[in-house]
Amino acid sequence: MLAAKVAQDWSAFPGALQRLWEDERAGLTDQAWGTTLFLLTTPRTLIGMGGFTGGPSERGIVEFGYGIAPEYRGRGLATEAAAELVRRAFRDPNVLAVEARTRPQTGPSTRVLQKLGLLRIGEQLDAEEGRLWHYRLERCNAEIYLDSASLSRSDT
Repeated sequence: MLAAKVAQDWSAFPGALQRLWEDERAGLTDQAWGTTLFLLTTPRTLIGMGGFTGGPSERGIVEFGYGIAPEYRGRGLATEAAAELVRRAFRDPNVLAVEARTRPQTGPSTRVLQKLGLLRIGEQLDAEEGRLWHYRLERCNAEIYLDSASLSRSDT
């Protein structure tokens, strides 16, 4: 189907794949707010996935997540992939903010979110994942961060 090599450990969210498969079989997929596979063009390789937890809430908020196979990290690909998810979200006029959550430690994931202009707005306790840092980017601040020229491929 994809006609692509598949990178080892490309799926950071194995549970999401199971849910995607179940939703697809039940005819419940929403292409605009579903899962996106990240393909490297040369050589054509499936290197990760990302997407949204659903469409905009009543408050106009969507949450996104992403993951890149370990061997492809550190090349700016996570930043590029996450930026495209955020751009996609803001193309919908109903979206007023995007949010993401990450482990409570400074590292590549927090740097990606910060490069895209997401600000840490607090912590949350997740029943499955424990303590998480909560990030948000408001539509009014998105343009200055999502200019493709401002995203470097240096460290994430």
